[in-house]
Amino acid sequence: DLDDTSFPAGPDGVCHPLNYANFNSQHADCMKLYADRGGVWHGWDSLLWEHARLARESANCSSVQSCALGGLFLTMASPMAPGHQETRRDRFREKLWLQISRRAREAQKRILAEHRRKRAKPLFDATFNQGGPELPPRPGEVTIGMHADSSSAKGRWRGQVELWRAFSAEQGHPFLLDSVPYFSGTVFARYLGHYWASSNSTGSRETFWTRYGYLQPQPQSMFMPGDYFSLARVHDPNILDNLVIFQQPPAYWNSLEALAVAVSKNAWTVWIDYDLTLSPCCFGVFSFAELIASEGDKTSSLPHVVLRDSPREDYHHHCANAGFFIVRNTAIGQLFVELARQKRNWPALPYGYQSAMAESLLEILGLEHAVVHGKTTTAYPSTCLPELVLGSPTGSKSYANYCYCYRRELERLVGPEGQRKSRWVKFLNARQGPEVGVLL
Repeated sequence: DLDDTSFPAGPDGVCHPLNYANFNSQHADCMKLYADRGGVWHGWDSLLWEHARLARESANCSSVQSCALGGLFLTMASPMAPGHQETRRDRFREKLWLQISRRAREAQKRILAEHRRKRAKPLFDATFNQGGPELPPRPGEVTIGMHADSSSAKGRWRGQVELWRAFSAEQGHPFLLDSVPYFSGTVFARYLGHYWASSNSTGSRETFWTRYGYLQPQPQSMFMPGDYFSLARVHDPNILDNLVIFQQPPAYWNSLEALAVAVSKNAWTVWIDYDLTLSPCCFGVFSFAELIASEGDKTSSLPHVVLRDSPREDYHHHCANAGFFIVRNTAIGQLFVELARQKRNWPALPYGYQSAMAESLLEILGLEHAVVHGKTTTAYPSTCLPELVLGSPTGSKSYANYCYCYRRELERLVGPEGQRKSRWVKFLNARQGPEVGVLL
């Protein structure tokens, strides 16, 4: 039924702003339909045209960031637009969502193809061990690192930090504690409970958000925008350069920035969240250097990324647990971290940089397939990307839905749990050997 839509539809959907290609609010039937929903007031027609323009811009997005912003801006704009009402299904909204999803996946496909082209030789050399035989690393070549702001490192989490420092000393691992506050922006709004912020100190000094009524919050509340989001522009370079939106406090992303610095300076980096605890009985039992060594065939090349696998008994809303990763300072390890960092400007990612690393893991597995088999295109066509950056057609995001897709793609790319096959990534099997990143 065309009447069961979030906006009045009219003949052939001509009154529906998300049906942007055929939208015409001047049609004879539209005013009555909107009046029946109480959607006619001074300037209603102009605002609907702006909403249709925003839908058109979103449908023609050219990057994952602009596509995700389009979806988010429409989610913000719709409840304040004339004639809008909540509905479970809306064929025009779903058609638009499919178009934005397709554009987002195509944009990321271009990014991955460019990485494949530019890094062809270093990725090939790292994959096929062109540097000669590989030996398992010595403990002194494996750095244990973490990021913690000064107040946490010296405050209530000090015991955890010192525990890992002591373990590192016992096992002969260098220890790295990074407390640099990499995020230098300013949180200026909390729409939908997210953290809307400037991406850096330059945007903060210029208070770029004050140029846009819909970004500037009302004086009495950071949770209420000062103008209609239907006026938003998804291709505005000032917004693309300066706006970041997080579901968690922005400082949480400092850990990923610190990891990038650590990987560039160390042969192997064990990166952990400081809330990852360590049983005292493990002090003399195992070394992280042993986790890196290949299992079975001793002539196998060493991995470039090591992480705990995602067993079925884990919570359904967990994918790759970012609380523990081992990253090697190679073209492959560096690419993995860079792909994750590039997702910082993707708005409102659920679980923050953890989901960025999960998606980046699927991306490097797809690129591995391309390198090993001499293909120019990745074997992972960003299948799960829409669940991550757009959520459902109504704008709601579920990390559990993303993780269901992640697990399916992981099995397709490298095989079932316990039998993963990858040259680039080593998956530590749960319940076998030291258990890292246990989720309780």
